Amino acid sequence: MLQDPMKGVLVPLSPEEASAVSAADVTFCPMPKCVDGKWQGCADTVANSKSLKMPLGGVFGLIGDVPASDKASYDLAYAAMIGGDAATAGAGFAAVALSGGPVAPALYGLALALEKLGAFEEAEALAAFVADLPGFGDPRAAALAGYAAFQRRQPKAARVHLAKAARIARLQPEFRGVQRFAQRVLLMQQFALGD
Repeated sequence: MLQDPMKGVLVPLSPEEASAVSAADVTFCPMPKCVDGKWQGCADTVANSKSLKMPLGGVFGLIGDVPASDKASYDLAYAAMIGGDAATAGAGFAAVALSGGPVAPALYGLALALEKLGAFEEAEALAAFVADLPGFGDPRAAALAGYAAFQRRQPKAARVHLAKAARIARLQPEFRGVQRFAQRVLLMQQFALGD
C-alpha cells in the first residue's frame, strides 16, 4: 500500500518552532491597509528580505479575504492546517505574516496551504522564497518547493529544491524524515521520467 509521501513531513512549524525561528526580517511593500476587519490592497504587495523579492498579489488572490491583525493567530492558522482546512489556514497564515507575527513560518504555512489547494506554482515560488531566507534553516520549505515542482512536472526545479532540502536535513538529526522524503520524491521522479 502506498502512503502519502507528505504525511507527517511537510507540516507547518509548530507554534513553539515558529517562535524560535530567527530568519531575516521580511517587509511588505506596499503594506496593505486594514479596512473593515480585512487587509485591503494585497494585490500589489511584495515580500522583501535583503536581495530577495516575492510578489504576493497572486498568492493573496488565491486565498480570498485576509483577516485583519486583531484576528491573526499563528496557533489558529496552525490548528486549521492540521485539521485539514487549507483555505482558512492560508488566510490565517497570511494575516499572521502581515501582522508582524513569525513571518517566515507563516509564509511557509501559507505555501503549504497553497499546495493543499492545488496552487503548485505559487506554493513552489513562496516555499523557495522562504527556504532562501537567511536564518530560516528548516529544510521543510525547500522540500515543499521541490514537491510542488514535482507536482507541476518540472523535474529540473524539483531536483534543485529537493537536493537542497536533503542537504540541509542531513546536518540536523531532527529532520531525518525530511531527508528521506526528499530522497523518496527524487526517486519517484526518476522512475516516472525514466531517466
